[in-house]
Amino acid sequence: MKEGFAKYRKLIILLILLGLAMLTYVIIDNYEQRLIADSYKPVSLSSCSLTAIDNDMVKLVIPADYVYGATQEQLNDTAKMQGYDSITLGDDNTATYIMTQEKYDEMISVLDEKSRASVQALSKNTDYSSVSSIEINEDFNGYIVKLSTDGSGFKATELIADLRSYSNMIDAFKGNTSSTITVSIININNKVIATYDDTKQ
Repeated sequence: MKEGFAKYRKLIILLILLGLAMLTYVIIDNYEQRLIADSYKPVSLSSCSLTAIDNDMVKLVIPADYVYGATQEQLNDTAKMQGYDSITLGDDNTATYIMTQEKYDEMISVLDEKSRASVQALSKNTDYSSVSSIEINEDFNGYIVKLSTDGSGFKATELIADLRSYSNMIDAFKGNTSSTITVSIININNKVIATYDDTKQ
């Protein structure tokens, strides 16, 4: 049951990320079916790539794992709806987005705003019932988790993995190849009971 719930939570997070990335519903539906399969392991979002091109334009390449099942016609409709110059389905099933810097900045802004709201919502998840709030720094790589208890028995491993999903996603769509995060766990007595720092791992 625990494994099944963890898979469900991870699925919800990834679907949120995909929706925020402004991909088509067909892409999301196909990805959901593949993620549910026990044999499928989601690709790292760090495999996205971002390149600046001429005339204030950018190229964003989305990996095949997130484009599986979409057609060129569907991607054309998405490009038209979102105001992108084009989305091209490659022979390797990757999707190459061409858009203005302004449109890209708009995508990142929405991604940041909605991701912060989603992280805050984790504190209302019954799986994290002792978490009262989560603060996020400007760069989306530092978290302060506040508990409503003294922290006895609190296991941060799964929460840290969820927070990493958001940081990795933001970094990926900014074209960064890796992400490091820091997490501080503070109990109801305002005492730091645990810290996690990628740079020291």
